[in-house]
Amino acid sequence: MIVGAAVAVRLPLMDHRMAVDESYTYLGYARQPLSVGLSSYLYPNNHLFHTLLVHFSTGVFGSAPWAIRLPAFIAGIALVPATYAAGRSLYNRSTGLMAAAFVAGSAPLVEYSVNARGYTIVALVFMVLLAMGPALLRSESLRLWCAYALLVTIGFYTVPTMLFAFGVVASWLALSAIVEPGIARGRFVIRWIVATAAAGAATVALYWPVIAASGLKSITANQFTRPLPFASFRSGFGSFAGDVGRYFTYALPAVFVVLVLIGFAIALARHSRIARQRIPVAAVAVAWVFLQMIAERVLPFARVLLFLLPLFFLTAAAGIVFAIGSIRRLDKSAAAIAATIAAAVILPLHVATTKAVDLSMERGGLPDVEAVTAWLRPRLRPGDRVVAIGTTSWPIQYYFERDGIGTRPLLISIRVADRLYLVVNTWEHETLNEFIRTIHGTGNPPRVPGFGLPRLMRRSPDSDVYELRRGPPS
Repeated sequence: MIVGAAVAVRLPLMDHRMAVDESYTYLGYARQPLSVGLSSYLYPNNHLFHTLLVHFSTGVFGSAPWAIRLPAFIAGIALVPATYAAGRSLYNRSTGLMAAAFVAGSAPLVEYSVNARGYTIVALVFMVLLAMGPALLRSESLRLWCAYALLVTIGFYTVPTMLFAFGVVASWLALSAIVEPGIARGRFVIRWIVATAAAGAATVALYWPVIAASGLKSITANQFTRPLPFASFRSGFGSFAGDVGRYFTYALPAVFVVLVLIGFAIALARHSRIARQRIPVAAVAVAWVFLQMIAERVLPFARVLLFLLPLFFLTAAAGIVFAIGSIRRLDKSAAAIAATIAAAVILPLHVATTKAVDLSMERGGLPDVEAVTAWLRPRLRPGDRVVAIGTTSWPIQYYFERDGIGTRPLLISIRVADRLYLVVNTWEHETLNEFIRTIHGTGNPPRVPGFGLPRLMRRSPDSDVYELRRGPPS
């Protein structure tokens, strides 16, 4: 039932309009030959393992949005049973079921299940590693440790920010090995070192084409990984924490926000009575992420920490189940099942009815990009140039190519064009004057040299389209 609810809320969004990063992923990397797609890192949004999967999915099924999103979708659906497995491994069956219900209807997790990026893959890897954690502490199974090494490799090959997730797992395993009884610590350390070293060597080998073509700094010192001045890091940390909090509870009904926060607090306070393991993963996660951010002096996008959202729900579910079990004269199993069913029904329904993914600013792009493309198509003539800037340009190119318009209207030089169509993304608060200045317009108000005054041709709640004809202003 819970997996069915997850599929039901995600499936209608598979053909939802293409956003900016996923359009760039497909056009710039996934549709290219693998020798290009798996070596180019000029702009650090190439999630390599995800790019590889999209290359094959679109090679088989074509370039429709659902085909581009298929790998992220499968990972997003698999995350639901993986969360259940982690909950059952770390707490109990009821906790796993309730946490899976939260994951099924979480708006950010729904959104990135239908956004062709690698974040749901990292979240899936993280939850499977947590589910395996108790067994890893005690097992000498070569197969299990090979699975651990493979999962770590997949995570890092998807996104280098897997370091956050890996650090949480590694720190939790290390602390657990110290405090848990009945563990052969020396053997565990040897197995962990060998498996992690194997994963590290495999990751370096897989990234070698990137290092050779784009340089190591494209990964380690790009615009998103350069350390901030300490003053900027310190002053921005409060805003970052607020962004993460709002993102994790985005489109979550107020009652559920209160419940999960109370449940999270109860789970940490009563951890020794609730959990199967002595070390709380959530506490380790908070500490590791904080320390890594200080060490790197980087404030990542909230989506980089998306892998922690299922853990947040898992911990909260443990506290809620414990609270239910503490109420006298209550059929505890029936109450926990009823709460789980309610979450599995209400949360996906809330995401669907409120159009939370449609209204989210997280993905960028242009909401009515398909309508704009359809409007432009019969009007374009040879010598016309369509100008879109920022997060609008890549979705426009995707739909131009998909609808048979081609890229020529996007590439012809403004200096030789006979007519311009400016697509102003008002949904992202672009204005006409700022737009014209961006394309080197001059004057006050700015004008495009060689062209007359802009004429509004199409207006919608999300965008304005202006026409400029060559000639002096009139």
